Amino acid sequence: MDSDTKNYEIAYLISPSASEDEVFGVAGKISGYIQEAHGAIKKVEEPKKIRLAYFIKKHLDAYFGWTTFSIHPDNLAVFEKKVKEEKGIMRHLLVLHDERITHARPQPIRLKEIARAPQAPAVRPVTPTPKEEKPEMDIAALDKKLEEILGK
Repeated sequence: MDSDTKNYEIAYLISPSASEDEVFGVAGKISGYIQEAHGAIKKVEEPKKIRLAYFIKKHLDAYFGWTTFSIHPDNLAVFEKKVKEEKGIMRHLLVLHDERITHARPQPIRLKEIARAPQAPAVRPVTPTPKEEKPEMDIAALDKKLEEILGK
């Protein structure tokens, strides 16, 4: 492999009305276009029928496939032009592929792992402090105090 080549990934959707032979024919054409542009195929995921999140060209289903490959960036334009002209492809996306990213699914969290997860520190209950009892004043002493303050 040439040191100037870069890794790419193409994902594509094929119409659900296509026959199975046509679907695999389109996937084969994409591989052929890569080889014609002097690229090297790394991995091919054969198209599988999927349910789309929204309508594309009046279809809610499509065949989804993808291919990773390496190619010199100068030859990429030739490849992409041929893919755009391919009538069997409803949509495609060509991206620079980073090999450090894997296509593995994230592992589900198991209940044992949740049980071992760090717990929040325990909160100690607060005991209320007793209210201070104020001595009760009698009414006569209160009246006397008021007279002193008001100067009567």
